[in-house]
Amino acid sequence: MKSFKTLLLLIVIVLIGGLGFLYWASFVDQTTEPIAEVSEEQEAQETQEPENVGPGTYLIFQSVRTTDAGEQDWANDDTQTYTFYRLALGEATYRANPSSEDLVAFATVEHGPEFGGGLTTTIFGENLLMHRYQTSRVYDAVNGRPEEGTEQDGLMSLTGEIVKTRPEQWGSIRSKNGRYEVTWNSLYDEIEQNILVTDTLSGEIVAQVDPASIMESSRWTAEPFAMNNLGTYLYLHEVCGCEASLSGYWEVNLKTGEIRDLQKLFDLPSWSQTNLDPDTGRLLVIDEAREASSEGPFDELVPPSTVRLIDLDSSETTNLFTDEAQAYGRPLLDASGQDSYLLRPWKEGNEIWLFGLEDDEAQEAEKLTDGWVMDWVGDWLVVDDNQILSLFNLETRGSMTLVVPDGAERFEYVGSVVIGE
Repeated sequence: MKSFKTLLLLIVIVLIGGLGFLYWASFVDQTTEPIAEVSEEQEAQETQEPENVGPGTYLIFQSVRTTDAGEQDWANDDTQTYTFYRLALGEATYRANPSSEDLVAFATVEHGPEFGGGLTTTIFGENLLMHRYQTSRVYDAVNGRPEEGTEQDGLMSLTGEIVKTRPEQWGSIRSKNGRYEVTWNSLYDEIEQNILVTDTLSGEIVAQVDPASIMESSRWTAEPFAMNNLGTYLYLHEVCGCEASLSGYWEVNLKTGEIRDLQKLFDLPSWSQTNLDPDTGRLLVIDEAREASSEGPFDELVPPSTVRLIDLDSSETTNLFTDEAQAYGRPLLDASGQDSYLLRPWKEGNEIWLFGLEDDEAQEAEKLTDGWVMDWVGDWLVVDDNQILSLFNLETRGSMTLVVPDGAERFEYVGSVVIGE
């Protein structure tokens, strides 16, 4: 009996020792396994847990604040933090009246003095395109500027995820639905290439346009600025190195290769006095004279003003009205394709007036509010009045001011994104 107890005790000791060894071996494995590599590339930091962004329309804003003022008095060695916000409209919120409290911060990007300039963000289909997102440059504190190097663009989703990075390409736009991407040799790019149109679903180049075929005798550059969602029409206008508004205006049929000079065909003024809806093929135009201003370097618009609507598909022109006493600027068509448009009377103040396409006289127009219309999205206008952003509802005629986030030095509108169209 005694020997049996002794044997049982030995078995228990062996079991305990075996378990201890297994635990020790597991601990060693965990503590000695290779550490995962940490990318040296800059990453956008999500401000909350990643989440799905449902179908709907979103307004995108950014705030900018200086988080490190550096050692110099000038801004060259500052570090700034960009925070991106989305605000859902319509079905995305299931409410008719969004407010500042609905702003969702979804990403922050830190931007130091090693970059060649500030972070520049534009809408890129269903994503955001950030120029100067990454860089190989190093800041030279002695000379007060970054050393030579290369910079990368970043493509970010509305959840803050970096979809991809790519070599810097300033000449780049997408159709509103994100299906087609247009790239070209802009004034800021060092490559020489044709204008390329790519189907982002297949990755195939579906069209190429030689810029020389558009502008055979000009010292300026024709650059794409809009494309329809079907990928059939591309629109270009003429720009110079200072981004001045010039008169060149072209339409390219990407299926047939036909190029139409819209300025000559429809006797257009400067394209700054037009507004195009590329998906409906409608062009709103203001015709009026110009004269040198006595108060600055810009021209004054002089009445009479004639406002007309051009159907680019049929080439039919409709004169909407003529005002003998008032000049107008900033034309903007209803993006939903309805029967209204906006104009800004050319006088003191920044009044925004709503007109109907069926109105016979300008006197039937209605003043809505003051400011500059940054965007027209559904029933909402995004308005900037002396750097104060607000939303104006065309149905209720109500307005709400968006509160600047705490600590922000600037609060800016980036654009609108439609998900799941």
